Amino acid sequence: MENIRKIFLEQINNYTDTFNNLSSCLLNSIMLGDTLSALQQIKPTYTRTNIKQFLSHYIVYYFPNEVFGETNPVAERLIESSKNLYNTHLKKESSSIEFVNALNEYTISLIEWQRFDKEQLIGTYRDAYRLLSEIKVSSPIEIQEPIEQLENTLNKHTSQIFGKDTKKILDNEEETRKNILQEDTLRIEKFVYDSLHDLYWQDIAKQLEENCFDNLCTVIENVKVCMLSLLSQKNQTKRDEIESCLDVAFLKNVLNVGMAQNQVKCLLKYCLTFLREYGQPCHDSEIDELIKTTDLLYTTEVKNTIQLLINIIRQIVVRNNVLVSVIDQFSNYL
Repeated sequence: MENIRKIFLEQINNYTDTFNNLSSCLLNSIMLGDTLSALQQIKPTYTRTNIKQFLSHYIVYYFPNEVFGETNPVAERLIESSKNLYNTHLKKESSSIEFVNALNEYTISLIEWQRFDKEQLIGTYRDAYRLLSEIKVSSPIEIQEPIEQLENTLNKHTSQIFGKDTKKILDNEEETRKNILQEDTLRIEKFVYDSLHDLYWQDIAKQLEENCFDNLCTVIENVKVCMLSLLSQKNQTKRDEIESCLDVAFLKNVLNVGMAQNQVKCLLKYCLTFLREYGQPCHDSEIDELIKTTDLLYTTEVKNTIQLLINIIRQIVVRNNVLVSVIDQFSNYL
């Protein structure tokens, strides 16, 4: 959190006097790189998209009139969420989780406003086309040429702004509206889903720091269930092997007495080896890298062992769930 505040005070604060100065400042490549590093210290999964979303809140906070003109309930929610994010990241007492939550809230409001603003822009363009069509039909022949020139210019701008959606906008107003709404809804749903999962794993990491292992063991138990579901009932040898290697009751006991480092590494490597054996060959190199990373656990090369442990387990969970889903879909066609 301190690095984010430092970037604002040293690289941004002096350029908040005008809209143009702030916009130019936020596009500086050095500042973008510094911000990415600072955000990833708070949450390693943050990407360049998250940087742009975060930095945009300065524009909304300092220059709402330039951004929105006349406000509406959607814009007002975005302004309020930008104020909350601004205050949260500058308060020294704010925690990383508070910052992540504030950025999540702002991003949801930003996506909602972008959808709303895009719908308004589409409506404006459609109105322009209707009006131009009416003028073209009712006007004398001597002004047909300038009207056609205006229509060509409008077509060019429409194509530049809406790209692949241009034909939909011109041909089917209702279908376009539904498609855009559906795409944005799916994007927001995915964002909310990912955010909730991030909070879930953050909570597990916090519990591990407090030597509480119940939820971690529950996750391992779920992984075992997934792995068993991929095997035939006749393959009893492999099923027994999984039961033995993912003995959650034994793991919980050694975790509670602080003697589980070797057991944890062996368990994770077994899960990854299983994924390599039963998963798609195209992911083998990724699995190999995860196995190498697992070998680094509990060594001096790792500064944050708990975070690395969580990242590996999360990869195992996600890849197991995907593998189960693929097998289920394949089974439906048999």
